[in-house]
Amino acid sequence: MTTTPQFFPQTGISLWENWHTQAHQRLDLAYQQSPHLHFDHNGRFIFFSDLHRGEKNRYDFFAPNENIFRHALTHYFHQGYTYIELGDGDELWYNNFATIRRAYSQLFDLLHQFRAHHRLHLIVGNHDSERGMFDPMEKEGIPLHQGLVLHHVPSGRNLFAVHGHQAHPKGDRYWWFQRPHSRYFVKYTLPFSASRYHFSEPEDGLPNRQHLANMPRRVSNRVLRFAHQLEGAILSWAQEKRQATICGHTHLCAFPDPQANPPFFNIGHCSTPGYITGLEIADGELALVKWKTDNTGVHQRTVLRQMAITAVPPSRPLPQTS
Repeated sequence: MTTTPQFFPQTGISLWENWHTQAHQRLDLAYQQSPHLHFDHNGRFIFFSDLHRGEKNRYDFFAPNENIFRHALTHYFHQGYTYIELGDGDELWYNNFATIRRAYSQLFDLLHQFRAHHRLHLIVGNHDSERGMFDPMEKEGIPLHQGLVLHHVPSGRNLFAVHGHQAHPKGDRYWWFQRPHSRYFVKYTLPFSASRYHFSEPEDGLPNRQHLANMPRRVSNRVLRFAHQLEGAILSWAQEKRQATICGHTHLCAFPDPQANPPFFNIGHCSTPGYITGLEIADGELALVKWKTDNTGVHQRTVLRQMAITAVPPSRPLPQTS
């Protein structure tokens, strides 16, 4: 069944077209404000997104995964990886940063170790800020960037890493309304729904899109429809710019088929108890990985999907920076 598009009065512009136009403009601005990072086959990066660190109370869905995450990040630190936190590292719509910092002091100490070795990049997400999304921001002196453009020198491939809220009107342009609404209303309803309706655990090979567990699939698809539309807005921008894109925000893992042009990656999230997902770049390969703890308490890493960087289609020329 085809849905008839809605239009603004006397303009003939569909809401869908206007939404995509605004999303493209905000992603353009994020790209323009993003630093560029060159690397070769020896470059190693680990991306995690959507931790939503809180105060270790009933509203903090990252707390059950703290040990898994700290184990994984310590592993990557000792293996020489650069850590890129791709937005929504902290849940500042519900909490204050000082209380989050006290709750996760060991984890923040680890972040500062990455920084001391010049191996840390923080990307801003909509839940990382208490003010406008394009205002300068930092956490304990560590700057937050709108995104990051990674340029693989041997192949000339570009990867644009961005949180993805720029394609979400409530998460970006209208944050001033969404944040207090979330802090004083949504926050107190989440424990009742999240205790039952977590995201399904991604399977090896990603044969199926994730859904909300313990919920009928048809209902889950309706609930997640807007998340898929957000992905569509980001993907349409990536297609227009011929730019491979890595994002988070929707919490839904995505890894492209080799023939996809341009590739679209979503690294998932770290806030469903029992597992975390991330994206690795190492030895010229991109890999979507899952970390979880088995029945004996051993932390396990599983590669869900992978592809060579050289399989990423060439994108537009890297702009010259001053």
